[in-house]
Amino acid sequence: MPDSVITIEAVFEPVPANTPNLSLLPVTFTDVTFGYTQPAAKTVTIENTGDTAATVTITVSDATSSFTFGDYSSITTIAAYSEETFTVQPKAGLNAGIHTAVITATYTSGVVTTPITATANLSFTVEKDTPNAATVTANYDISNNLIQTANNITAVTVTPKTGAGAGAVTAIYYEGAGGTTHAKSTTRPTTAGKYLVTFNVAEATNWNAASDLPAGTLTITLATLTGNVSITNTGTIYVGTALNASYTGGSESVTYTWHKDGAATAIATGATYTPTEAGTYTVTVSATGYASKSASVTVNAITLSSITITGPTKTTYTIGETYSTNGLVVTAHYNNGTTAPIASGFTLTPETVSTASAGNHTVTVTYQGHTATFTVMVSTYALAIPPGATVIYVANSVGGGGEPTSVLWTTAVLTVNGASSGANFAIIVVQDISIAGTTSETFTKANLNLYLAGQTGNETIELTGTGRLLYIGAGQSVTLDGLTLQGNPSNNVSFVTINGASGTGTAAFTMNSGTITGNIGGNSSGGGVFVFQGAFTMKGGSITGNTASDGGGVRLSNDSTFIMSGGSITDNTASGSAGSSSGSGGGVNLYGSSAVFTMTGGVISGNKALGSGSNNGGGGVDATGGSSFRISNGTIYGNEASVAEALRNTASQGAALYTEGTAEHGTFADPSNVNSPWTSKGNLSTTNNTIRVENGDLQ
Repeated sequence: MPDSVITIEAVFEPVPANTPNLSLLPVTFTDVTFGYTQPAAKTVTIENTGDTAATVTITVSDATSSFTFGDYSSITTIAAYSEETFTVQPKAGLNAGIHTAVITATYTSGVVTTPITATANLSFTVEKDTPNAATVTANYDISNNLIQTANNITAVTVTPKTGAGAGAVTAIYYEGAGGTTHAKSTTRPTTAGKYLVTFNVAEATNWNAASDLPAGTLTITLATLTGNVSITNTGTIYVGTALNASYTGGSESVTYTWHKDGAATAIATGATYTPTEAGTYTVTVSATGYASKSASVTVNAITLSSITITGPTKTTYTIGETYSTNGLVVTAHYNNGTTAPIASGFTLTPETVSTASAGNHTVTVTYQGHTATFTVMVSTYALAIPPGATVIYVANSVGGGGEPTSVLWTTAVLTVNGASSGANFAIIVVQDISIAGTTSETFTKANLNLYLAGQTGNETIELTGTGRLLYIGAGQSVTLDGLTLQGNPSNNVSFVTINGASGTGTAAFTMNSGTITGNIGGNSSGGGVFVFQGAFTMKGGSITGNTASDGGGVRLSNDSTFIMSGGSITDNTASGSAGSSSGSGGGVNLYGSSAVFTMTGGVISGNKALGSGSNNGGGGVDATGGSSFRISNGTIYGNEASVAEALRNTASQGAALYTEGTAEHGTFADPSNVNSPWTSKGNLSTTNNTIRVENGDLQ
């Protein structure tokens, strides 16, 4: 079979001559999202592929005015085989949606007499945007209440900005943050803390719906309490003191908690707390919805500051006595001002004191590192320090005489004079000292009781200048014991003066033991002791070797008393005044109204009265001028040959007694009390013979 022959015939119909042919080339734009950046303009091309120029009319149909067109109205003719162009550009800020327009070119020319149209469709799509964190502030107003106080909380509000076209807010949520517990919900929080605030929005013209858009962080702080808290205790606070807290100036209902040394755990509640340990204590007041307030104080430990001692009952001993600490009381003094007796736990150094020999012993009491001392004195005689007396030890240098606390005589005098009225002192001389003497009262303190003694009975106070060694004034009472008062042979006044003429109270001097010796009174009376409106009591000791114009040993003047119950007045001289014949009372001279000498014991011997006048005499005792003399016991030696020469009192008349007044021997109803009723057993007259009386009777 022969091959098939297929013939394809193409028939071309050429465009008729003199015919224009117009076409619009397509223009496209990329889709954008709302809020887009305006696209660049594009070119619209109208092409004439015909052989004849076309007369053109261009129109656009842009119902939504979404595009901007270049000048196309000037295009009226398009030459054959050529093209014309103009631009088209989507407008900025179009809403979401599909924006369209139609370009129409209508033309005629040549053989085309019926208008032909060519069209092109334009399309520009704007998608809706989806809200996010970056777009929130541009489209929504968030209320400015993101910082609030717990007692006045308001809701956070979020609203679309006017003209933004943003979707409506459908819900606002709160969720705890930064350690704050609060599950995500629309419930508004009421407690202090931090909360993330988010919101949901509905779909809108240009926006999609969205959830969990951030509105910020809500911070709720506690309100400030209107009052103030304080711990009202003042001054230094110690353990055991109740701490009192107070909240003032506010009406909130508060509670109190206590903390120690910054610890987080509370140790107590309530407005009062009593600490049992030292430390820093803080009280905190709190109220619901309010920030707490605090106040702190330091509580100090109670510590021992010092110790003091009283006693022991006996601190002065004679050689061989048994030492005892009975009556020793140790007292603790604490830094909070309290004291407490210490019954045990202290030590004594030394534990015991030897009384085998005379001397001072310092005993140290030690308790918890604190010390106090007392001094034990052992002497050859028994000191009689008055109960309650303040003891001052005196030496010729500070700390001298083996007594660490000893001071100078001048310091002791200043101490006594600086004390309160009614002072009670004991000055114990621990080694021989020298003083200059005085022309006025030795001690200026009224109502003074002073015990002046030697530590061992062998100490001496020597007068190195002129004046009186002791001048005792009104209201002062001085007792001498175990001490030698050594006078000055160049002196010109009495050695010890008792003068109660000025001031109130009796001026009194008591001599328990010791010696008053070696003073030259010159033209003055009372070489050893002068008494004027005062009282002198001699219980022991010796007044010896003194010289004065009258009363070589003792001179008693107006309104004065002298009671001698022991001791001796020996070897004193009444020398008389220069250029006169006076010189009465070698041992004792009484002169003046109410001058009373009572002798209940002791010895007066070896004294001299050198006066040669008709009324001068009394080698032992001279009692004239309205004075009186009474003796119940004692001896006044005369100058009989049978009397040892050393014991003889001598005078031009009345070697034992010269009297122009009352002189009696007798007894007292109470022999120990010279103020008890007196019974006279006879008068005494001027005599050179020894007067010895026992129990009121002459022997």
